[in-house]
Amino acid sequence: MRKPQSTGTFVLAAEIAGRLHRATKVAEQLSLTAKNAHAVSARAGQQASGFRAITSFIEDLAVNTISQASYISENAVSIAALATNRERTAQALEHFENVENGAADALYIDSIQSPARAARRALRHMDEDFTDRLLKLELQLEETQQQIRAASVISSTSKVEASQAGNFKPQLEVIAENIAVAAEEIKTYLQQARHLLSQANESLRKNRYREY
Repeated sequence: MRKPQSTGTFVLAAEIAGRLHRATKVAEQLSLTAKNAHAVSARAGQQASGFRAITSFIEDLAVNTISQASYISENAVSIAALATNRERTAQALEHFENVENGAADALYIDSIQSPARAARRALRHMDEDFTDRLLKLELQLEETQQQIRAASVISSTSKVEASQAGNFKPQLEVIAENIAVAAEEIKTYLQQARHLLSQANESLRKNRYREY
């Protein structure tokens, strides 16, 4: 039996959680920026009516992103915990099989075969659980990415609206730029998380049948 590969999945899941934690922090800043934009556009009155509508959307988006990214991060952490359990089970199975292969005629071999079968069953169930959890994680990430893509489009519109805000133009242009930067940062972290998730799926595909 090969050396267990669950450590790689643990690391990948932990890195996914890390990227999502960073995305959450940026979304929190985006929420504050949207609140500030709402206050400025309220003072600007009719000059910033279009911008005010955009900031309400951005604020809602930031709140949803914080909630979703936090939830996905928690799921990634649970996958990392599952990877740790799988690692222990795979190591135990490796020990049992080494004993089986080295002492097939020993009187106590029956006492090894039963826990070895149990470990194989546990690994199969864990791999099925991995598959389900990784699929759910992918769907959750895709949903969040779609929202952030919308934010990128809206940020471009906010720049146009800011340019038409009269005396409040400088303030709103800075805010519009901050919104664009935040949306891009979140998008980058989500893309990194998707890439890591692809690696985790590939690792599972390669190793699920070879270890036992």
